[in-house]
Amino acid sequence: MSFFSFLFSKSFLKQIGIAIGVFIVIIFIIIFFLNNYTGHSKTIPVPDLSGIRKEKIDSILSAYDLKSAIIDSVYDSKKEKGSVVDQTPEPGFHVKAGRMVYVTVVAMQPQRVKMPNLVDLTLRQATQRLETYGLKVGKTSYQPDIAKNVVLKQLWKGRKIIPDSLIIKGSSVELVLGDGLNDSEIPVPYFINLTPEQAEEAIKSGSLLKGAFQFDSDIKDSLKARVYKQRPAYSSNAIIKIGMPVDLWFTENEDKIIYDPSINSMPADNEEMIEGTDENYEDK
Repeated sequence: MSFFSFLFSKSFLKQIGIAIGVFIVIIFIIIFFLNNYTGHSKTIPVPDLSGIRKEKIDSILSAYDLKSAIIDSVYDSKKEKGSVVDQTPEPGFHVKAGRMVYVTVVAMQPQRVKMPNLVDLTLRQATQRLETYGLKVGKTSYQPDIAKNVVLKQLWKGRKIIPDSLIIKGSSVELVLGDGLNDSEIPVPYFINLTPEQAEEAIKSGSLLKGAFQFDSDIKDSLKARVYKQRPAYSSNAIIKIGMPVDLWFTENEDKIIYDPSINSMPADNEEMIEGTDENYEDK
C-alpha cells in the first residue's frame, strides 16, 4: 500500500476522527473546571448606591459579596451630605464576587481653593486662569481706564477679594474691567500740596495716568514732600481727557507751595478697605 493510499484509508481517517473528538472533549472539560475554579460564570449585578449615605455602603455591598472605596467627594448643596452621587461600575453591571465598587460622595463641607490674582490680566486670560482653579467669571462691569478689557478689580459677593484668599470652588468672581481710552473729559484735579501717595491716589481716582514725578534735589524724605507744580495746570475751567498723563513736581520747601485751601485737592473716597474678615476678603 502506498503512502497516499494509507492517508485516505478508512482506518486512518477513523483514528484521526477519534483523536479530534478526544481533543474537543478534553478542551470542554478544561473550560468547565476553569469556570468552576475561577467563578467566571458566576457574576453579581452591582446594586444602585445613589443617595445612600457612606456609612451604609459597606453593609449593603457585603450582602452582595462586594467591597467599596471612596475615591472622590464633590460639594452639592442640593443633595444630602455624605451620600453617593456616582459609582463605578454602574448599577446593574455584572461583576465577580469580591469586586471593588468605587464611589463618589457629597462633601460634608464645600471645597475651597485659593483665589488667583487676576489684576492686570485681560478678560480672556482671567477667564482661563479662573477655570484652572475651578472658578468662573460672574458679572462684569467697566470703569474708565486706559487699559481696555483689563482686570482692575476682582470681587466676590460684591466685595474685593485679595489673592490667595480661600473661596468656594465653583464660585463666580465678578470682574471690574477698564473700558479703554475714550473721548470722556474731566476737570483737571488740583494736586497742589499733596504727598506722593495722595497724588497717586488722586490720579488713579480720576482715571488718569501717572506721568513724571520730579523731586527737588535737596529733599530728605520723599514721602513727606508735597506738590508745588503740576502739568496740566489747574484752573476752574481746565479739562483733561481720561487716560492722559499727569506730571508733578515735589518739594519740602513750603515757600514754593502756593496752596489754595478752598479747593478740594482730594477726591471723594468711595472705597473703604477692610482687611482681616472671616471670609478672607475685603469690603468694597
